[in-house]
Order: sequence, then C-alpha cells, then structure tokens
Amino acid sequence: MRGQRFSVILILFFILLSPACPEGSDYRLDGKSKTSVKWESFNSGLSKALKQKKPVIIDFYASWCHWCKVMEKETFSNGEVVKILSRDYIAVRVDTEKKESITFMGKTTTSDRFAPMLGVRGLPTVVFLDNEGKLIDQVPGYIKPDIFLGILRYISEECYKQQISFADYMSKKTDCGKK
Repeated sequence: MRGQRFSVILILFFILLSPACPEGSDYRLDGKSKTSVKWESFNSGLSKALKQKKPVIIDFYASWCHWCKVMEKETFSNGEVVKILSRDYIAVRVDTEKKESITFMGKTTTSDRFAPMLGVRGLPTVVFLDNEGKLIDQVPGYIKPDIFLGILRYISEECYKQQISFADYMSKKTDCGKK
C-alpha cells in the first residue's frame, strides 16, 4: 500500500513537472515531430505526379548540408507544411551526393548531375514542376515555414500562370481565385 502511494506521488510529480504540449501540437513528448513528409524518389514521384495531375516539389539536399538539416527540422516537419504537401503535391527528394539514375524530359542522367541541369547552384534548393513535369521555378536556400507555406499555396493555386507576383500574393493584393 505504501509503495503504491509512493508510485502515485512520483507519477504525479513527473506529470506536474513535465512541459505541457500545446493543444494540437505536432510534437511528441520526446520533442520529435510526429508528422513527416512522404518523400518519393524522382522517377517514381514524377510518374505519380503525372498520373495524379499534381505539381512536384523537389528538395535537393546532401548529408553534409547544415541548412538542409535545419529545413528538415523546422520547415518539412511543420504540420501545416506536411498537410499541404501530402494533399496538393508529390514530394521528391534528390540526394546530390548519390548517383541514382534519373530520367527527365527524355534524358537520363545521375542525381549528382541532375541538380545543375535544373540550375541548382547551392543547397538546399527546392524546385517546383507543374502537373505536366515542366519547370515552374526554384527557390534556393533555407526557407522559414511561414514563407514556405505561402510559396506552396501560390504554386498550388497556380498564381504564377496568372502573372501574379509572389509579393502581391503574400501582401493579399490578390487571391488568385483560391481553391
């Protein structure tokens, strides 16, 4: 009886001292995100995107890239980013250190040579392709989650096709005919 009371007191002590997670939090008690992007290889991702008529987001990264890791931790683990990517995009990840075979627009190359083909000059870089596999644009460097969410919505709403600038879109000067 006495041992049980001590256990209950000990459990209550740890519960009271544990940091509370805000309601709707995307983090587990161990501090890791419980949400994650489902990444595809380039070839299977592009094939899936063409069948599903979804745009493609390509994350070019390398294991040694500090800002790639920061982007993974802060941006790609953000619950809203994960939600939009899984609903509206096919997410592809390309490791620029590997030499995986990639076929794009009738040409076959390796992943380490594919990045320069698309104009990637540094890491991280995110590249967007439309639902037909055509290049939309690329965004180099680390992108904070709030800005990244705006970019994802801008692309998925096809504002670029209407010649609406990203700045006008973000300042809410136009809504691009939101979905």
